[in-house]
Amino acid sequence: MKSGFVGIIGRANAGKSTLLNALINEKVSIVSAKAQTTRNAIIGVYDDDDSQIIFCDTPGIHESKNKLGNFMNKEAYNQVGNVDIIYYLYDVTKRYSDKDEKILNNLFNNHDNIFLILTKIDLVSKKELLDKITELSQKQSFKEIIPISSIKNNNLNRLIDITKKYLIEDIKYFDSKTNVSLNFRISELIREKILNNFHQEIPYMVTILVENIRYTEAKAFISVVIIVGKENHKSMIIGKGGESLKRINYESSKDIKVLLKRKVNLDIYVKVDEDWFNKENKLIQYGFDFKMQDE
Repeated sequence: MKSGFVGIIGRANAGKSTLLNALINEKVSIVSAKAQTTRNAIIGVYDDDDSQIIFCDTPGIHESKNKLGNFMNKEAYNQVGNVDIIYYLYDVTKRYSDKDEKILNNLFNNHDNIFLILTKIDLVSKKELLDKITELSQKQSFKEIIPISSIKNNNLNRLIDITKKYLIEDIKYFDSKTNVSLNFRISELIREKILNNFHQEIPYMVTILVENIRYTEAKAFISVVIIVGKENHKSMIIGKGGESLKRINYESSKDIKVLLKRKVNLDIYVKVDEDWFNKENKLIQYGFDFKMQDE
């Protein structure tokens, strides 16, 4: 059995969560067009007959403006020293910038096995892609440069095959596909719907906590609280006549039903707590549940 850990690093909205979900063929990390959607380092596990690859999806690295941003950047960079390979994801529709240069210099100062993963190649022409590969190959000494499209499932098998060449003979670390708890996955599905239903009105200062899950033979009854920082944010999420909250409930219930493989009765209420987002220790959201095999 060959195994190893891969850190998925990149600027905000480079496609990290989309790639993770595609590689393990299961939705363990939420996806939104908004930057900084992922807050925590989330693990997804790829298994086949002769290998196990543990992928660590990280928050997008960005210019931090508050304690939440600091926490997210710290989570991303903490992965660098703890993995065997780093995927640096670069959105080929974007211009290479000083921010990319700064991040890559940091990574190369701390790691040897860095792959450049060019994402969203389905959105550019072949000539544009070749020009981008030529340009970026001169920036750093990447071990591998691999263009992919996670949405189109383009070149992902090649990415896995090349990654396997860098693995070593080791134990099988995980029995499950992810390290996060069921409560965390449910809370993230609901947060995804909030991000996708609101634009500038609702900030990133929103957290979802699953308070209780009760099962019957055919249905799951789930009680959830949405925590926001201001009273007017609570009003926006609830909406006129409760319409916005009903929409969040409906869309979330559909995804949770797939996750739990049973019908769902989702009870959501909204709470204002101005101090919550200054309590850095609570940003973990009670999320992680490592289930590693005994060595």
